[in-house]
Amino acid sequence: QDFDLEVEDECSYDSLVYAVQCRIDNTNSNLNANAVVRDMVGATNNSQAKQTVKNMCGQMAQESYTNEFKHYNQEYRQEMKEYFDGGTYMNEDRQTKLEYGQNSPPSKVLEDDLKFINNMYNNIAQERGMEFPDDMTNFENCEIGAAMCCWIQDRQANDNNGGCATPYDENCVDEDPADNTDICYVDMERDIGSSHVPGGFAVFEGESE
Repeated sequence: QDFDLEVEDECSYDSLVYAVQCRIDNTNSNLNANAVVRDMVGATNNSQAKQTVKNMCGQMAQESYTNEFKHYNQEYRQEMKEYFDGGTYMNEDRQTKLEYGQNSPPSKVLEDDLKFINNMYNNIAQERGMEFPDDMTNFENCEIGAAMCCWIQDRQANDNNGGCATPYDENCVDEDPADNTDICYVDMERDIGSSHVPGGFAVFEGESE
């Protein structure tokens, strides 16, 4: 019998098994979720099923990536340009309780808002390359076809990578990241679209960010 499933978490074998188990529980069936998933993907054992689902998730994520970067509308294109220029919430936001009060759930939780990045990293970047977005104006004169990320602060606590710690509003205000591109000098005039200023320069001495 055909049926639809909705996986709320990132695409993975465990998420699929969980969704199947929820469907089984709702139908008062005694089926085994792992067995159902094996049958769904044509696998003979759980290890084979896990690898098949991983490949399927990777393919879905790759197709999603291609669609986003090659078929975005004008509004989304501008948003992506701003992201690569460093000017969106993805570049600047950090978790806080100041927006809604100390007794309310925190806002701007990066682990939730940007979980699609982990999905792309786990399902695509670990096994194959990703197409360079050379059709965007940010990179139209980039002959080398390479880009580096430079992080000006650490915004995620408890990831063993930088000085950000909890509580965020006290210990994650302007903390240095651990892993970073080693840049000592930036000429703002070289790309006023990214720097948002007509000129000037920034010097990063020693281990400063």
